[in-house]
Amino acid sequence: MRLRLPLRISTTLKAGVLKKRTITRHGKKVKKLSLKAKLEVPFGKKVRLSGQLLNSAGRALGGEKVLVYSTLGEEDEQLAGSVVTDDSGHFTYPVEARASRTFRFAYSGSPTILPVDDSAELLVTGTSSISATPKHVLNGQSVVFKGRVKGRPLPATGKLVQLQVKFKAGWQTFRTISSKADGTWRIPYLFDRTCGKARFLFRAFLAEEEGWPLETGSSRTLAVVVIGRPC
Repeated sequence: MRLRLPLRISTTLKAGVLKKRTITRHGKKVKKLSLKAKLEVPFGKKVRLSGQLLNSAGRALGGEKVLVYSTLGEEDEQLAGSVVTDDSGHFTYPVEARASRTFRFAYSGSPTILPVDDSAELLVTGTSSISATPKHVLNGQSVVFKGRVKGRPLPATGKLVQLQVKFKAGWQTFRTISSKADGTWRIPYLFDRTCGKARFLFRAFLAEEEGWPLETGSSRTLAVVVIGRPC
């Protein structure tokens, strides 16, 4: 006589990054949440990853433990924590966006329920602090731009930083430097061709780079006023 074990029930798990947006409905602004499998956010932003666990009949599996795994770049997957589903099968996992990571949510199942998992990708744009000393100069004087790259780890040789100035045609790079091991950088610049009074806009641009777990991004925009020679 052959013993037949009961079949394990299949499950579905849908996970993603919560995106908040405002829509207009019947003349009123309404906040709406949507679940994204991949979402790019600014560095330091507090975000929530979420999902729902259901059985094959579409019924919620509440009170179930879901393990959260995290992968940074090419590193091995690490256990980051766990969450428990609520009565509607939903779960939420809050994070601060400090590096681009892939999160995998795994339900191990039970003797009567099959395991299931799903992944979500959080992409974080790179940035740097930026300052200029002084912010008002005469033609023939220098300004020192400096800042600190955010996000760790940094490439072994430092993170490349491009200092850019804005023209009508767009942003143009005029200096490139590698940050120090602590992420700080410093670029002196001499203004010697300014005619009349001019206000220039600058930013630090940071391109995607191996060894730096962030996406292409830039610093805030910084203004410097230069009093030049008569035109």
